[in-house]
Amino acid sequence: MSCRAGCGACCRHLVAVTPFEAGSLMRLVESLPTAERQAIRAGFAAAARAIDEVGLRAEVAGAPLLALAALRGLAARYFHLGIPCPFLQDERCAVYPHRPLVCREYIVTSPPEECQTPGQIELVPVPGRLFSHLGRNSNNGPAWVPLVLAPEWVAEHPEARDLSPRCKGPELLAEILGANGVTHQSQSPAETREPGRQRSGAVARLDQAGMLIDGNAWNPSTTSADSEDGFGSAPVHIAMLNDRERTRRYLVAIRQTVQPGDVVVDLGTGSGVLAVAAAQAGASRVYAIEATVIARVARRVFEANGVADRITLIEGHSTHIELPERADVLVAELIGHEPLGEGILESTADAVRRFLKPDARLIPCRLRVMAVPVELPTIVRDRCRGSAAMLDLWHQETGIDFTPLAALAQSSPIHFNEKATAVAAWGTLAEPEVVSDFDLSRLMHSPVEPRAEFTATRDGRVDGFVLWFLADLSNGNALATDPRSPRPDNHWRHPVYVLAAPAEVRCGDKVRFRLEGDRDRVARVSIHSQDVPGALPNQLPLAPGEGGQ
Repeated sequence: MSCRAGCGACCRHLVAVTPFEAGSLMRLVESLPTAERQAIRAGFAAAARAIDEVGLRAEVAGAPLLALAALRGLAARYFHLGIPCPFLQDERCAVYPHRPLVCREYIVTSPPEECQTPGQIELVPVPGRLFSHLGRNSNNGPAWVPLVLAPEWVAEHPEARDLSPRCKGPELLAEILGANGVTHQSQSPAETREPGRQRSGAVARLDQAGMLIDGNAWNPSTTSADSEDGFGSAPVHIAMLNDRERTRRYLVAIRQTVQPGDVVVDLGTGSGVLAVAAAQAGASRVYAIEATVIARVARRVFEANGVADRITLIEGHSTHIELPERADVLVAELIGHEPLGEGILESTADAVRRFLKPDARLIPCRLRVMAVPVELPTIVRDRCRGSAAMLDLWHQETGIDFTPLAALAQSSPIHFNEKATAVAAWGTLAEPEVVSDFDLSRLMHSPVEPRAEFTATRDGRVDGFVLWFLADLSNGNALATDPRSPRPDNHWRHPVYVLAAPAEVRCGDKVRFRLEGDRDRVARVSIHSQDVPGALPNQLPLAPGEGGQ
């Protein structure tokens, strides 16, 4: 089986759930802690907006009534929209133990990179589909509803929250076995425990069908045959290609910028999508530079699209190679969750100096890092810092006093990356401001010390700061990851810096923020109150290698 935790490549399908599952899943969502509940609700809302924007709502809502051929066509169109499942968090299912039946029965053996082409996916045949039987097992209503619209359907059918199957699990299993020609024969406990005894009845038939495994022999490998990860792995590039806004805006920029006969350099070509686009836009030569093993996939992509004769693939880091000629255009999608974390400043400055003509054009040509002060949900702060309630719970469960650990957490730097859909549910305390602004065509950049002053727009508690970026790709074409307008396909996450001690603010207060230093970065915050003259300092030392720009 090729499915692995953290892949999520198949989690963009039009998923069907039975009415019983819809009610059960909505009850589960309501029982989750506030942060998780809000993140999942935001995911459902974003998915609903996405189908509204392309005019698919009516078709999706009516999907259970469609003929099979029409349903397959709708499912294909939905899949190519790349709308993530509302339960997908960090490319992992947030409700995995409670996931829908169709997800449990979707077992893939083909390579993960082929999951972007449904016709190439090799599924394990399952003799009896529990989903189909549970759908028929509903007391009333449709056999299934689209998961993406489950909250709305349950809201319109509140009785779904209390639905239960018309028969219990053993009876349902017997029904499924019977539908597949299997007659159940019971075994005594002694028979089932006796090693080496021949299986009989339903157990034997299931064994013959390959649906059983020997528990004593089950020893799954925890490592993939291909242990390469990071930018050398397929899921990373699948996520980037599924970020339609990112890909679309870069392709628009290339068509606007590359002229026939241009020489183009593509730093970090990855899957090769931007190098191919440059060749298709008329470039006479494209130098596609890639330091990871995904380069061999890019080579096949160039060949498959008939442009391999005009693209030179160079494996290695751009700062360590030489090119035989100067280029007219530089394409560099080297923006990380931490906008500068992938070295876009260093790599582009080196490329401008060694690879480009004096009047060369850059994509992107300008990068701005934005920030905003936020008030975190209590559950998020508790997960970062611990709480008295957590200490009590740990003590009750283990009999051990973890007060020293909590004390360390209260004074330690906290930095993590969060999805836009989660950040969108947090409370902001001011309008965002630019903390760093870079002209990427420059040969040198001044030491980076992001700073900004915010004016509090309401009373509240500054727990930390969220960062994102705005990249100018071409004339009138900018790519933004503003979490106030979350996109369901946004693959970037937002750096979050949590202050060691929160700072109370009142509407109108000035909040001054900066990140200092090189490696041992220090985030400094001062609150200048209208009512109390002076500043209330709040500084957070960040661990080596962490910190923003």
